[in-house]
Amino acid sequence: MLRVRELFDIPCLKGSKVIAGEKGLDKSIFCVDIIEVPDADKWVIPGTFLLTTAYAYREDYSRLEKLVKVLAEGGVSGLGIKVGRFIQNVPEEVIRTADHMDFPIVLLPLDLPYVSVIKEVMQLIFERERLIKKSSDNQQILQKFLSEGFSEEEYIEFLHEHDL
Repeated sequence: MLRVRELFDIPCLKGSKVIAGEKGLDKSIFCVDIIEVPDADKWVIPGTFLLTTAYAYREDYSRLEKLVKVLAEGGVSGLGIKVGRFIQNVPEEVIRTADHMDFPIVLLPLDLPYVSVIKEVMQLIFERERLIKKSSDNQQILQKFLSEGFSEEEYIEFLHEHDL
């Protein structure tokens, strides 16, 4: 798990900027996905950080505002938008809606490949999940050792021998 605010520590996202929903920067991210279709609201998954060029909304910004509402209500973590190709800026009404709903909108560099974001964010999420699992496994081993009368030293030796 990752918080939206931690995205800006990831190398490929250094040039990104929050333009709305700053109060939502502590929302959790469990995965990253791309959204480039007009009916994307059908696939809302809580905890997802979505990436888009807003191509499907370039001719009707009111649909982009509606999308932001649906995503926020559906528990999506935030929306990263590339501006400069299909839309030149994020309309004020979209920013106001996102701010009102504490829904982070992040401007992404136009030349940033989606695959870079997905790869780096998901690697970080998977690594954190691995560490959490390892910690949980070690705690279970410790409880077993202590309940069976082993000493702390024997437990530490066991962890060291098994590279845990």
